[in-house]
Amino acid sequence: MNELIPSPRNARLHSQEQIEQIAASIAQFGFTVPLLVTDDDTIIAGHGRLDAAKLLGHLEVPIIVARGWTEAMIRAYALVDNRLPELATWDLDLVKLEVEALRLTDMPIDRLGFSERDLGSMLAARQFLDEGLVDPEKGPLDNRGDLLARLEITIADPRHAIERGDHYRLGRRHHLLCCGVMVEWERWKPLLTGTTIFCPYPGPFVAFGEKAEKYDLVMVQPDQYTAGHILDRYEDVYGVGSVVRITND
Repeated sequence: MNELIPSPRNARLHSQEQIEQIAASIAQFGFTVPLLVTDDDTIIAGHGRLDAAKLLGHLEVPIIVARGWTEAMIRAYALVDNRLPELATWDLDLVKLEVEALRLTDMPIDRLGFSERDLGSMLAARQFLDEGLVDPEKGPLDNRGDLLARLEITIADPRHAIERGDHYRLGRRHHLLCCGVMVEWERWKPLLTGTTIFCPYPGPFVAFGEKAEKYDLVMVQPDQYTAGHILDRYEDVYGVGSVVRITND
């Protein structure tokens, strides 16, 4: 492994935290992606995996040799290999379902690369961009501008300290449960009566969208941080007493 030469033109930077995450993945799953190197052992792709392997004390790493590649091909692939994955998107509903399922196993969740706040922020961003959102005081919200500036509430911790299993009523119509969507369905399913609709993984503005105007919402948000911000936002608009905790026997 000491014979491998890092490329002086490597444009991809890895923080120490990222290297530790890669190392944790290798320790859990093994080497699933070899390093790509040139004929003279210069690394084209895999600098982060090499640093992670060194951190783990590995003496050897699997490699693939790009034999016969031109200098232009080598330079181009070094960029393509890092850039193309960044262009992909996530099916956030499936991400949350998979994380919820993995919580029931012995798989360490911190090995996935998603923190609780990461998941909450991703879902809040999607909700903000996908829904036709309406602020009762300011009217329709457009989708332009900096998301964090618009969501100010994501910068500080929520005022409402939500515990797993909490059930809140928002106004006279809507319900918010901080529980698992699939594994704890018996908690929220009985609320789906009459004109109610199921709203999984709501973001901070969901209670002010068009759906909230037409229907009673049963919102199920496993993330305590995001759930707290939903309550904060609702209380900011409708005042103290608009959010009520319901005791669950």
